[in-house]
Order: sequence, then structure tokens, then C-alpha cells
Amino acid sequence: METFGHMIKIVLVGEAAVGKTALVHRYMKNTMPPDTLKATVGVERGKRAVGVEHRRLKVQVVLWDTAG
Repeated sequence: METFGHMIKIVLVGEAAVGKTALVHRYMKNTMPPDTLKATVGVERGKRAVGVEHRRLKVQVVLWDTAG
């Protein structure tokens, strides 16, 4: 299991159809999401490990995408 120096948790909340899911998709997969994203039902979660430039530090970013 990989160890991290820090964990950052981000919860995205807002009205329906404003782009929360698209933002999470873009960050997690580094690609633009398809034009036909389905509405989030409940909550979806994604994790990504990030290295901090010029330091030996690993950060885990956890994004929570909530239904609008």
C-alpha cells in the first residue's frame, strides 16, 4: 500500500447540470469527458496521487462528486 504525506479531500456541491462530474472526470482521467455524461445519483468518489514539485512529497487528492 502506498503511503502519502498528506490527504486532501474535496467535496463538490452545486446545482444540477453545472459541470461537477465533468470537472472530476477531467481531473481524474486528464481527458475531456464525453458529451453525454449521465447525472450523478448519490455520490461518486475518485482518488489521485500527486507528487509535489521540487519536494519528496506525495499527496492523495480525493474528490467527492455529489448529485445536484
